[in-house]
Amino acid sequence: MIFWILFIIIIGSYNKVSLGCSSTNWKSGYTVLKPKIDERNFKHITLKNGISALLIEDKFSEKAGFTVGVNAGSFNDPIYALGIFHLIEHLLFLGNKKYPSPESYDEFMAQHGGRNNAYTSEERTIYFNEIGEKNLEEGLEHFSQFFISPLFDEDVINKEIQIINSEHLKNIPNELDRLFYTLKSYMHKPMSHFTTGNIKSLIEVPKILGISISKQVKQMYEKYYCGSNMFIVISSKKSLVDQEKLLNKYFSDILSDNNGQCEVNSKIKPTIMRSMIDERYLGKKIHVKSLSGHNTMWLVWSFPLDLVSSTKQPMIYLSYILNSKHTNSLFWQLQKNNYILNSNSFYENYSFGTIFIYQLELTSNGLSKQNDIIGLIYKYINKLKASKELLKLYQGIKLLSEREFITSTEMVEMSPMYITSEICSRMIQYGVHSALSGDTLIEDIDENLILNVLTTISPFNTLFLVSDEHEFMGTKDKVFNVLHTVEEIPIKVLNNWRYARYDEQVNNEISLPMPENCSPINLKIIQEKEDSSYPQKLDYIMADVWWHGTMKKSHKVGIKILLKFPRRYNKGIETQVWGELITYILGTLIEGRLERYIECGVIFYLEWDNDGIALNIDTFGYSNDIDELLNELIAPTIADIPNFDCDDLNEMITEFNNSNLWFKPGEDTTYSKILLIIKSLQTNGEYTEWEYRDFLSKVVSRIKHKEKHSVNPLFLSILEYKKRIFGPDSEKENTCDIFKNWAYKLLHRLSVVSYFQGNISKSKSLYLIERFILNSNILPLAIKYSMKKKVRKIIKPMDITLINPMVEDSNNVVLAFYQFGIPTFEEKLHIMALQPNIQGYVYDILRTKKKLGYIIFANIIPIGSTRSLVVGVEGDSSHSVESIEMNISKALHDFSVNKLGNMKSSAFEDIKNSLIHELKSIKNSFNLSLNLNWNEIRYLGNLSEGFNLQRAIDYINNKMTIEHLYNTFIKFIGNGDNTRSASTIKAIYYPKTSLNFKKQKFIDQYINNALGMARESLKKEEYY
Repeated sequence: MIFWILFIIIIGSYNKVSLGCSSTNWKSGYTVLKPKIDERNFKHITLKNGISALLIEDKFSEKAGFTVGVNAGSFNDPIYALGIFHLIEHLLFLGNKKYPSPESYDEFMAQHGGRNNAYTSEERTIYFNEIGEKNLEEGLEHFSQFFISPLFDEDVINKEIQIINSEHLKNIPNELDRLFYTLKSYMHKPMSHFTTGNIKSLIEVPKILGISISKQVKQMYEKYYCGSNMFIVISSKKSLVDQEKLLNKYFSDILSDNNGQCEVNSKIKPTIMRSMIDERYLGKKIHVKSLSGHNTMWLVWSFPLDLVSSTKQPMIYLSYILNSKHTNSLFWQLQKNNYILNSNSFYENYSFGTIFIYQLELTSNGLSKQNDIIGLIYKYINKLKASKELLKLYQGIKLLSEREFITSTEMVEMSPMYITSEICSRMIQYGVHSALSGDTLIEDIDENLILNVLTTISPFNTLFLVSDEHEFMGTKDKVFNVLHTVEEIPIKVLNNWRYARYDEQVNNEISLPMPENCSPINLKIIQEKEDSSYPQKLDYIMADVWWHGTMKKSHKVGIKILLKFPRRYNKGIETQVWGELITYILGTLIEGRLERYIECGVIFYLEWDNDGIALNIDTFGYSNDIDELLNELIAPTIADIPNFDCDDLNEMITEFNNSNLWFKPGEDTTYSKILLIIKSLQTNGEYTEWEYRDFLSKVVSRIKHKEKHSVNPLFLSILEYKKRIFGPDSEKENTCDIFKNWAYKLLHRLSVVSYFQGNISKSKSLYLIERFILNSNILPLAIKYSMKKKVRKIIKPMDITLINPMVEDSNNVVLAFYQFGIPTFEEKLHIMALQPNIQGYVYDILRTKKKLGYIIFANIIPIGSTRSLVVGVEGDSSHSVESIEMNISKALHDFSVNKLGNMKSSAFEDIKNSLIHELKSIKNSFNLSLNLNWNEIRYLGNLSEGFNLQRAIDYINNKMTIEHLYNTFIKFIGNGDNTRSASTIKAIYYPKTSLNFKKQKFIDQYINNALGMARESLKKEEYY
């Protein structure tokens, strides 16, 4: 599995006085560097067998996390069995001598409310888990057997290779995976190796060579899985002494060196130490055919090991200067010229150097001006090399990193399993000292190191990669099927870039992006006199304002504001298109002024929901930054929309279309797209990406340029749409009038619903919302007149068959879903208790036993105020969608009979204890509480049936029975003669391809027709 880190620009402050960052902010006397506000206790020990362990005592934890990391990964794959380390990662979950059943570990974790996962990166393999505190010892006992006596059953191995092949098929349409694999193929070994594995690399190649894959699995395991190559991290509320006892008790039996067979701390040396990129391709461009429609440019640099440092962090520096959005920065210049939509950086530190990718999302203009863009980049880098302000900038970025390090534990809240997995990975990579700080904190400044990094960057040692939709002649690789070609760049052009300099006027205009001055970090905890255990509705006539005080000494503040438009303006997809466009324009107008707030630690995002515009703000401690952002930036922008400059609208419409807004992050897999279809079909006002595109295409005639490129379809759609709205005299109107008309409808008379949680007082919350309403020129509207998200009752189950929407994905996908309706307080608890058990059972049956696919899930998801059970399978086309659908139905029926109908009292007690742990975890989690309370407020309008910990615990301990769980589950799927058929969406791989066959267009049309028929059948349905 490719483990690839997306670097997010450090946030923080440059003002030494206001920040107050110094060595006194770090706790001394600890093996692990940590901020003073981190109240966890740490202890590093080494077991007699060589295992390096870090123990963490966290008194606020209701769940324990535990991780084992192995200092070996895909780079250790033998050339004749690529993907074998990924295969071993899968196999360790599937049985050992003490617990031989392949599903035993997952069954145990599900019964005790636990979770687990693993990944194989190039140089590390990480296994991570979490479980209720009471079950930690039993969890460690089960988990330790992975590394003591794995079975590696040959039949299980062969079946699991099919699953890995399905995983690879899932990755093929992923744009990032495709680009990165293509890039890797032009690097030295082992970087160029295929790491996931598939049938060819794990079955066909070994078979041709007469190699037994099962023997190779055992040999690789013996060679690298030993105590001296292992690292363990445990996080628990148990004392460090008790954790150490458990560690010794269950992990001391792991052999130090597997009786001399283990290759300790193995590191693979690259063929050429200076560059990981094959020198034959430096200074050249790889042209890749895009599947997603994005125009992307990568500049790829390889840095040697002597330029990598976990304490000096030169890559953080480089990422900051390339991606800073300050006025007069490189980013500012590229956007000013309409070359890019956005930029970011990816980098990965290896044991022999670093690969750094500078990524640009190009506009259509930028795609045609690639040489100009690269020229500007090298002009900027050359300016940096000659700058006398590098040290000052380095000091500023160091302060940013310190601020980030202080606040990150609270701002980036993670579950125990992910906390321990990240710490373990950093511990292997950077050592115990930097286990918390390794990816974030700059401890030391070295100006010469930065100069050496900048000096290394030259067009002649850069590999350029560009991805777009243009047709060209090239070759397709045999693993990811990526069409690409290598293009020469003339020496003269490379030299022009190498020596490029700004002219005097531009040179004076462009500057280094010096970090901002920020408000001081607020470490004061606000305490209200009244009880703040649960959200309270505050007395305010202009809006619904809810407030919940600070949690577990957290400094964090979370603010949610929903601007709900009048329901009389709900015109279906028409309203949604304009809502998305208006939100995009608002966000664009605000974005250019956000840099200071982002650097000072404020997280802000604006999004369109089907009932209005949602504002989200998170920050560490209350400061005046919140007031400025909300009431001096956002609110006036909303108020000024009627005065919007019409000359800018057409350009923004073009950007809006190019931004591919209908595609959200995480929606790049088939099952995730189908899941969104399920949600959109059940709710009023939600539509899919295909329906958005269909709506736009129905109001426009395709016009072709001589260059054979379509005129911007969204722009044409709005022009054509204008004629339909205003009639034959519409030429007198313009697009801007329509925009302002819709902006008035959606942003003028509004119902305002807000929720403030955390380190902020009631009075300050009311002050903020009152100022916001006044500064936005909002006329308050009673809630009963505003748009409301409603969920349809699907009386007659739907059965929809689609073509797999991901062109290169050859998997079949089935998602079956059952509606529950709006649960009572007690039913919500039953559903929480059922969730891990349904997931565990379905996964064991369909994934572990029947091997139907790589992605198997059974999730009970909220849709508005309702709940739906969704069971999904994505696997290769050897299993028909009909057989998958049948197996899903049978698994759910068997769960009701075998799991619930025959449940023992001891198992039920485990479920009750796990549920209480889960509820306490929610209570102690800022983000979980924030989202849970906000959903209750926005969808139900109150918290009368909301989360109440003591009431929940009393019900679980005194009233909840197995019969309650059974009846709640039957309410989903029915029983006996009343068994309900699931609504299903099936996506089938469509293999037809030819030079003239426009597969994506064919798929989109097919899906739209199917969705149109589905919506017709739902028109007369009732709502919950």
